[in-house]
Amino acid sequence: MKKAEKLKELKSVDEIPKKFKSDQEEVEFWDSHSFASIADEMPISNLIPRKRKRMRPISIRLPEDTIKDAMEISISENIDYTALLRQIVIEGINVVKKKKRETVNHVQNSEK
Repeated sequence: MKKAEKLKELKSVDEIPKKFKSDQEEVEFWDSHSFASIADEMPISNLIPRKRKRMRPISIRLPEDTIKDAMEISISENIDYTALLRQIVIEGINVVKKKKRETVNHVQNSEK
């Protein structure tokens, strides 16, 4: 953003997107908008920077066509392909964990 440009003053927290498509989109939004007039309305979680979980690099082998597909999807999603693959792995693990919890709950409820 150029210094001469004036920030758009937000009038409501509803003007803030619930989710940004990318970090770059979020940066551009906050470079052009000010939340000073609505800071008292904002949930404290929006004002405190989130701690990122510590990540450890790993190496996995994937078929070439899977990597190519991830790269193509990542371009349309405006995200790095490794970040996309990380999201997919995390979502897959969460699905398995949820199914496991549901199975345990079902077994526990049927024993009652």
